[in-house]
Parts: sequence; structure tokens; C-alpha cells
Amino acid sequence: MGAEVILNSELDLNSSEPLYQQLLNIIMRSILDGTLKTGDMLPSEMELCERFSISRSTIRQAFAALESEGLIDRCRGRGTFVCIPKLKRGLKNLYSFSSEMRMLGMTPASDLLVFEKMPATDDLAYRLKLDFGEEVYKIVRLRRANGEPLMLETVFIPVKKYPDLTRETLLHHTLYKSLRENAGVIPKRASETYEVTVIDENEATMLNAKAGSGAFFVRRISEDTSGEIFELAIMLVRGDRCRYEVELQGTDLSMHRRIDET
Repeated sequence: MGAEVILNSELDLNSSEPLYQQLLNIIMRSILDGTLKTGDMLPSEMELCERFSISRSTIRQAFAALESEGLIDRCRGRGTFVCIPKLKRGLKNLYSFSSEMRMLGMTPASDLLVFEKMPATDDLAYRLKLDFGEEVYKIVRLRRANGEPLMLETVFIPVKKYPDLTRETLLHHTLYKSLRENAGVIPKRASETYEVTVIDENEATMLNAKAGSGAFFVRRISEDTSGEIFELAIMLVRGDRCRYEVELQGTDLSMHRRIDET
């Protein structure tokens, strides 16, 4: 049905708008309005060439743009298919999974896997600027968007920053909101590093992903308004569901996350 809509559309050969852009817009509208659904196959290059009397290079230019937007997958020998649309996420503000998922119109949820106190190791003490053995909370959560697991997150927080934090609190409130309202900890800035890794079998089971598939390993150090470090977060993010973009404009730099919509 979706492929028929595309083939029944018309291109304006007299328009100043490039033909590839016209074709791109037809396909994009069909995806965004639900006419084309995830998994639907697009007409082949040959079909589009014959229908619109345009060159293969024009079609490939449109397909390349749609693929770069994360809207289609081109599979050699099989065809071109609609994939789950990507959603942009800005990195200008201090990251909060729950708030940013809601801004994207998605429903956030977390499975609390671990909540415990532990003495800071040498590495934790160094990164959090604590004394060796000082107590920290270890919080492990499986982060979901619209029910789909996207991220496995491990967070370490000095106990002294929020002595009354409990498992019950995390089950009913977001961590950042609780830190702000109950402990007076107001996030101000963070530094993140990104590395590429692969998902092992245990992680694949939790993330509903393929073992050995690509993922982002993200490490974040967060400071509050007093200039003290209040968090070390380590995140394993599904590479097939999240993409990071960097936009450079003169001396300005803007980054965006792109996350699959479920």
C-alpha cells in the first residue's frame, strides 16, 4: 500500500526544487504520516526510474539522505526498507533521561536492578574526589523508552551528598528531581566521554539486542552548583537505537543525540 502511494505520486519537472528533494519529501511524508510503516519495502530503483523518468543517481541521492536521517535501511540483495525513525536529542543541557524522553513524546521507565552502599574503590575515590573507602551509592538501572530497553546505566553518588536516599525513593521519583528537592543538590555541568564497544551476551539479554552488536560506552562526571562532583555515571547505550551527531558552525559546536522512536 505504501509503495503504491509513492508510485502514484507526481514529481514537478518544472519546479525549482531538485527532483531528489521532491522524491525525498514524498517518501518522508509517507513515513511520518504512517502510510509507510516500519518494515515496509520501498519501490526499487528501477521501478522509480521508470515511473518518474529520472536517473538512478537522483534516486540514490534521495535514498542516501533518507538513510542519513535514519528513516530507511538499504539492504544489498534484498531491497530498501523503512526502519524505526530516529529522534534528535540535544546535548546543550545537563542530561536527564526521564525529562528528555518526555520532551521527545516518549514514556520513560527504569528497572532498578541494584541499589546498595559500598566503599569507594581507588578509582571511584579519584573520580569523585573522595577519600578511599568513603561510602557511595551504587545504582544500576535499565532505562526504557516506550517500554523498549535503550540503556544500561550504573551511577555512583557519594552518600554524603544525599544521606537519606532509599530504594523506595528511586522507585517512585527521578534521581535528579530527588537530589534537587530532598538534598539540595542542583546539577550545573557535566563532562562526558564516548567510546565504541560491543554488547556481551548478558548485556544483550537485558537490552534486547544481539550479542556482539555495537554500542556506545559513555562515562559522565557531573558537578553541582557548589562545584562538587555528585555523580559518576557509566552508560551502555544500544548502538542500533542511538546516534550522536556533532554540528560545527564557525567557532560554535552543537551536539545532538538521535534515538529510535519506539
